[in-house]
Amino acid sequence: MFLVFLPRVITAQNTVILPLNDEVSEHLEYKSKRSNILHGDYAFKYKNKIQLKGRFADNQKQGLWCSFYPTGAELFKAAFKAGQLNGEFTYLNSENKVVAKGKFTAGKPEGTWNSTYGNGQPRRRIVFAKNGFPEKVVDFFPTGDIAVNTDIEISNGDTVIEAAYYYQNTNIARFTRIKNRQLSGRQIIYHQNGAVREELIYENGLLSKVGQVRTAIGKPLDASTIFEGNGKLQQHYQYGGLYAEMNYKNGALHDSVKKYQAGKLRLSGVYDHGKPAGRRVIRGENYHINCVFDFSGDTFFYQKKRFAHLESKEEGVVVNGKKNDLTKVYDGLGKPVREVAYQNGLKHGNYFENIPGTESLRVKGQYQNGVRTGKWYYFNGLGQTTYRELYENNPVLKANIYEIPEGYTALVPKGFGDRVNETFLEDIPVHSDLAYFLAREYCPHSKLPGFDFFSQEAVFDFELRNVGIGFAPDFNAPEFQGDEERYIFKHMFPQSIELPASGSVILRYKVDVFGVVSEVQVIRSIHEELDEEAVRLIESYPVMIPARYNGIPLPVYVLKSISY
Repeated sequence: MFLVFLPRVITAQNTVILPLNDEVSEHLEYKSKRSNILHGDYAFKYKNKIQLKGRFADNQKQGLWCSFYPTGAELFKAAFKAGQLNGEFTYLNSENKVVAKGKFTAGKPEGTWNSTYGNGQPRRRIVFAKNGFPEKVVDFFPTGDIAVNTDIEISNGDTVIEAAYYYQNTNIARFTRIKNRQLSGRQIIYHQNGAVREELIYENGLLSKVGQVRTAIGKPLDASTIFEGNGKLQQHYQYGGLYAEMNYKNGALHDSVKKYQAGKLRLSGVYDHGKPAGRRVIRGENYHINCVFDFSGDTFFYQKKRFAHLESKEEGVVVNGKKNDLTKVYDGLGKPVREVAYQNGLKHGNYFENIPGTESLRVKGQYQNGVRTGKWYYFNGLGQTTYRELYENNPVLKANIYEIPEGYTALVPKGFGDRVNETFLEDIPVHSDLAYFLAREYCPHSKLPGFDFFSQEAVFDFELRNVGIGFAPDFNAPEFQGDEERYIFKHMFPQSIELPASGSVILRYKVDVFGVVSEVQVIRSIHEELDEEAVRLIESYPVMIPARYNGIPLPVYVLKSISY
């Protein structure tokens, strides 16, 4: 039997203790016994330890606010004025060392922000203009050497970003210029010895012409017949071997594209005025075909080999980056293993699964918006029904799963498709973070993965040349201070012992720079009572360690599933 804690309000003079459950409580102070105006001390407690404290003045946060680790050490502290962040902030690690600091003015970031590595070396520096948008971002290697130096200028409605990337030997690796999110001007790749490797000139995202191209020892290469955006571009490995052949028309990829490794073809495809068209074939490191894509507008049919105990094959249809219609899986002998219908990236329709190595039916059922629904049947090798399940739920979408909050950018971990759809006959965790949305002003130039359902599972293109710099942005998701799985399991259940439905509720919520959860919204519903319980659960969350991007705390939205 699950014990349900019923919140109650405890008052003493003008102080109110509001329990959210038996572990979490808010301590609020009002102007008077009958007032609803917050005025005085505030504290948020988890397991009877203060996690967040500050003061209100006439319903607005005022003065110094602090959050804490479970040990009582300070985690984050910042000043408020009239309800807005105003003044300096510091973020500390669990060893009480300052690892990030900066300043807010009237709720907007301002001035120079800094974060450091554990060894004390600089990690990231952001210079914010008075409008709260960054005008310079510098990222460092742990050695203290500059990794990426970015300048941002906003003028006459145009945003121009110039970024220089460096090798760890301090030589420049790459220079890129982007205007209004399109390549513009010179884009230069350098060899590790500092010599120019490849120079391309773009106008409004379209290739205009090719400058010098040289090997690592300075030998010039005849790399292009492009004139005014038309012709062929050849790219090379650092000592001159052919890497790619690409055709352009009016500055956009058009007609055939080929990429090579060790002189052997790894990728071949076709573009039509910058968009994939026709057939694209990708070969693995053994040069055997791994993936085949047939493009037609925003739709493509794919075949993908999968490697598990036996080589198998998956095929299906993708529309606007999301699986649609039937997806089929075959074993190494070509026998059907699984078939499931999709709609807009979610399992939606009939499902069947065969007994491995046979064509005998093992399971059949139905999905709705990524959740099992209706009658499900399980069979033995003789075709006899051994078990039945009935899922009495009504999974519906209350909002667009793929919607990105305004001013934010999406970060979608690999495996998003498996987590947003309940994977049959596999252990489903009580919770799963599906995706994160990062405030754009903290990562204006970063190339984060798009919110494309299928791109996390399929490779459309690849970069085989060694043009990386050994530095990648580091994102730390909001961190629960304790055992999150235990906390959810303890507090997730409704008052009724028998669950009215089963499946995963998907929610989206915000975690601010203090680690406080707010703006909880149901995205996928499975049952009204479970939706309410999932919202109540997330709203009761203790204060978390805030999300960090290259060491600097930032507000994020989290897309999360809670499974019943």
